[in-house]
Amino acid sequence: MKKLFLNLFHKAYSLNEKNIIYLCRFFGKAGKWLDLGCDDGSWTERIADKNVQWYGVEIVSKRAKLAAKRGIKVKVSSLEAVLPYVSHTFDLVHSNQVIEHLFNIDLFIREIYRVLKPGGVLILSTENPASWHNIFALLLGWQMFSATNISVKKLGVGNPLAIHRDKTFNDLGGRTEAWGHNKLLTPYALADLLRSYQFKILKILGSGYHPLPAILGKLDSNHSHFYSVAARKPNRQ
Repeated sequence: MKKLFLNLFHKAYSLNEKNIIYLCRFFGKAGKWLDLGCDDGSWTERIADKNVQWYGVEIVSKRAKLAAKRGIKVKVSSLEAVLPYVSHTFDLVHSNQVIEHLFNIDLFIREIYRVLKPGGVLILSTENPASWHNIFALLLGWQMFSATNISVKKLGVGNPLAIHRDKTFNDLGGRTEAWGHNKLLTPYALADLLRSYQFKILKILGSGYHPLPAILGKLDSNHSHFYSVAARKPNRQ
């Protein structure tokens, strides 16, 4: 059962990456793009097929150095702080599987809005607590899959089918508790929050619809495993 779920997870994640690439290329334009939580930059450089100047923010200095070797202009910083850029700098801001790890998501969104140029685009992707597999886990009295990595003692807390069950953050390459999930937002909630900061929602794409084929998540992002949101900052302030 766990092997089957792991296979479904990877298919959903792969489709989500394709959704992100599509949204970035369809709504983004050539210019300065910022990746928040860029890690080693390998995913960052896959996103754009345009004449893009890539910038990145990464909290782990070793990973930031690897991204810099790929030509990304990286700054080492927390994403729960003021971003180290002047206002109205970027044409597009991207962040994949990051917001769920943060506590101060208001600052995060407010800073994204600030550094985007008028008319700039945000592409943000995260897990969905309202996915069918999370709902099913709750019906069984288990911890939802998306909220099992909450302890430095043990991962996969409260769910016998959790992907990282009984592992620790050290088993995942020395990661710290900062990699746990702290804030989970449904597609409806994230769209609602972005609108409160004056973003216009352009598109929401889902992926993963366990135990059914991952592509069905595109038809019902409200219950997909992952989802990606494209939103635009107004042209006029």
